[in-house]
Amino acid sequence: MNTRILILLLALTPAAAAGTFVPEFVDGPSSITATQFTDIDVDAAGAPWVAYTGEIGAGNARVYIAWKSGDTWQDDNWNVGPYVNFCAMDLDANGDAHIAVQGNAAPDLLLVYLHYSGGTWSADIPELPNTVTGDTLVGDWPDIVVDSGFVPWISYGWRDDYNAAEGDLRLAFKSGADWTIETVDGGPDDVGEYTSIALSALERPRIAYYDRGNGNLMYARRSGTGTWVLELVDDLPDVGTWTDIAVGPDGDIHISYINEITRAVRYARRTSGVWATEAVPDGTHSAGDGTSIDVDANGDPHIAYYYGQAQRLRHIWKTGGTWHSEPVDTSADRVRPALVLDHNDEPHVSLHGGDGSGRLVRRLRPGHRRAGRPTLGGPVAAGVPQPGGRRRPGADRVRVRQGGRRGGGARRLRSGGS
Repeated sequence: MNTRILILLLALTPAAAAGTFVPEFVDGPSSITATQFTDIDVDAAGAPWVAYTGEIGAGNARVYIAWKSGDTWQDDNWNVGPYVNFCAMDLDANGDAHIAVQGNAAPDLLLVYLHYSGGTWSADIPELPNTVTGDTLVGDWPDIVVDSGFVPWISYGWRDDYNAAEGDLRLAFKSGADWTIETVDGGPDDVGEYTSIALSALERPRIAYYDRGNGNLMYARRSGTGTWVLELVDDLPDVGTWTDIAVGPDGDIHISYINEITRAVRYARRTSGVWATEAVPDGTHSAGDGTSIDVDANGDPHIAYYYGQAQRLRHIWKTGGTWHSEPVDTSADRVRPALVLDHNDEPHVSLHGGDGSGRLVRRLRPGHRRAGRPTLGGPVAAGVPQPGGRRRPGADRVRVRQGGRRGGGARRLRSGGS
């Protein structure tokens, strides 16, 4: 698919007020071969920011950042070498963008961290390749979140050999100029795919991920002493792909994910240390390649997912114990959408369109209340953003990805929890 496009639903029209998603094109069809991954956040002023990745011909892979200033979209990009995959982004309290991707070239597929501030890019590689084999696979399925001290936390998959059958889940975080690398789950099973990270109110990492060796959804939490505790969330056969994680205002953990056998969207919630899981009822619709979750001011989950049978994107949410659903976009490609709720709990979704367009969408539901490192390339400037920012832990409401991050990832956090 030749596209450098994203969709943001933003314009509030009478139709939007009636519950209709309104698409807005962030970037149109071009010669760029885009990856399927985007991520989205909203700054303190309510302006949307979207990160995405793509390649301009052979050997020219780029990370893009787009933001809306008034009625105009602006963008900038950075060359990460001949290859790029995945995309996760989080805005800090100053409105700076922190991005994690997998870049460089095989067999050295590396975790690449990018910081975008005031029109200036900086890049870093948290973990270098294996100095013995030279072909470590680093940075699979990365996700990123930034704490109130501007420290980036990145979850990702790692293998000591490009073709190794067994992978680990790792965490990288930066203090000053130095990166710290921790192995979160380094057991004999193949783990570290579909990672998604959030922070608790005490800013302790919480990670959802897929255990491919056993076909289970897993959850890892880091204590105040730095010890990792692993929990089995869902032991149904082959569940836990396309995860996304969020922390609610009461500290509950929320995870969306896919059952690879039935293709159904599933939802898990951790309350007082106990997990409850369920299949999300949405008529005859089935999921495709992505889910993204956020939690509103009432502690209710909102999930965007790809409906594979008809190439459609859908939004589902739960209120009063009942699930509701609605269509979002009718031209979605097989992509992982990224969802964020703004300060009014209005949903924004970024994705790549199947028609070679990129868009973002927003809609307001009636009555919905606010509740020795490798050399990297350089930027191609296209405007400088205004300072932004969003609320950090301890404030009324804070998004933590994901991603999603998201997922990917964004990947969302609210105050509450430990």
